[in-house]
Amino acid sequence: MDIITKILALLFTGALGGFLANYVQESLKIRKAYIKSQIDNLYGPLYFKILQRKKCFKHNEQLISEGHSVYGSHTYDSKISTEQSKQVEKEIKEVIDKANEFGHKGAAFNEEIFNIIESNFSYIDPDDLDIITKFYEDRIRYELETNTEKILSRPIAQKRGRIIVNDENFNKRIEEKFNSKKEELVRWYPKLHFSRHPREAKGRVGNPESETGFPPSRE
Repeated sequence: MDIITKILALLFTGALGGFLANYVQESLKIRKAYIKSQIDNLYGPLYFKILQRKKCFKHNEQLISEGHSVYGSHTYDSKISTEQSKQVEKEIKEVIDKANEFGHKGAAFNEEIFNIIESNFSYIDPDDLDIITKFYEDRIRYELETNTEKILSRPIAQKRGRIIVNDENFNKRIEEKFNSKKEELVRWYPKLHFSRHPREAKGRVGNPESETGFPPSRE
């Protein structure tokens, strides 16, 4: 091989190497930007709302359990006076009403979750489509099939199957995806900081667990 051929070979190899290096770097840059957009627009806001909804349902269950623990025996106590009985009934109703408020508030978060999914559907990972569309389907069924004015008969409702308002499989998948994407970005940006709410992030990745008053959901 003469000197000119060697020089041309070296130039070609160098150019190819430079092209490949630039291609890989640009591909990583696009990947980083896309994952950050997924966190900011879909997985971060979903996880934040799921944490809030979970707390509401937890308070609902606690109030029902505590109410039963405190007032359960009084309901059937024949020794208490009529006046005392009325007072106990009033307090029981207050506990039930408050528990229902938390339950309704938790269910209301489904509407916000629904809107986040609807507005950011293009950010869903392909392997999450089934579980997210199942939540979407249950949300629509809850709205249409539990309408008190046009409620389905019990036999038909039973054949239709259960409507899951708080699907733990959905909750777990969103939590896992949020954490895995966050960890992937942190590997690329070691000095990355996290904001209290995904929507507060400007050039940062939101962390809905941080200083919000809500502990991590991995209990």
